[in-house]
Amino acid sequence: LTLALLAARMIVEGRLSEESDVLVVTVQNSAVANITQQIRRILYSQRLPPVGYHVCTLHKLANDILRQRHDLAGVEESYPIVDEAESQRTMRGAAEVWIASRRAWWESLLPEASESQRAKMIEAWRSETERVGREVVKLCKHLQLTPAEAQQLLPNLKPESGQGDEFLDMGIGLYALYERYLQARSGLDFDDLIWRALGALDQDATFLANLRARWPIILEDEARDSSPLQERILEKLCGERGNWVRVGDPNQSINSTFTAADPRYFRRFAERADVQALSLPQSGRCARPIIQL
Repeated sequence: LTLALLAARMIVEGRLSEESDVLVVTVQNSAVANITQQIRRILYSQRLPPVGYHVCTLHKLANDILRQRHDLAGVEESYPIVDEAESQRTMRGAAEVWIASRRAWWESLLPEASESQRAKMIEAWRSETERVGREVVKLCKHLQLTPAEAQQLLPNLKPESGQGDEFLDMGIGLYALYERYLQARSGLDFDDLIWRALGALDQDATFLANLRARWPIILEDEARDSSPLQERILEKLCGERGNWVRVGDPNQSINSTFTAADPRYFRRFAERADVQALSLPQSGRCARPIIQL
C-alpha cells in the first residue's frame, strides 16, 4: 500500500512528464496485480486516467530490457525463458548425468541399510544433489561467474584440510552440465535475464539514458529479499540523479534460505551516506487483535 500511494501521489502531483512513468518493481506476480489495482483505484478516485506507472517483477523488467536490445546481451532475438519448473527439470537431468559418471563415490556416502531403506536414501540423496546444484548455479550467476570461471576459483575455495573438495567439484560440475543444456536450446533462466540485462545496460550509454528518462522514479517493494545483482540493475537504472525508494523489513526476509538474496544487503544500503532511511511506524497487515494475542 505504501508504494501504491507514493506512486499515485507522484502522478497526481504532476511530477512526471508525458513520456515517463513511475517504475514499481516487486517480487511476486500477485503483488504486481495488487499494486496495479491500488494505483488504478486511487487515480480513478482523482478522476485521472490509469497512466503514468509501470508495475512489474524484476525478472519481467530484465526481460523487457533484453527484448529491446538483445543484440547488446549477445542472445538470440527469440530466446526462450526457462521458468522455475523447467529449470528444476534441467537440473534433474544434469544430476542424473553427473551421478552416472561418479556413481561409486556418490553412493559411497550412503550409510548401510536394508534394500528398502536404501532405495529411499538414494532418492533423498538425489534430491539433495539437485538442491546443491541449484544453489551453486544461482550463487555463481549472481556473482556473474561462468562455469569455467568458477572452476578457476575452485582451488581458492577448497578448505586446507582437503575435506569437502568433492562437494565443491560436484557443485561446479552440475553448474557446467546445467548451463550446457540451457545453451543447447538458447534458453535463459531468471538469473540469466538479470545478468544479461545488466550487461546490455553497461554497453550502451544512450540506451541506458533513454531508460532513465522513461523511469525517473523507481519504487522497489520487498527490497529485503534483493540480491547484489538485482540491486545493481536498479542502481544502474536509477543513476546519480534518479529517485530510488526501497521498502522492506529485514526481519521478514525469507528468500535468503533458497536464493542469493540476503537481508544484510538491504541493511548495508540503508546505512549508506547518500541514502535517507525512514521508518514506517504502522503496519497494515498486523491488526490490534493479533498484537494482543
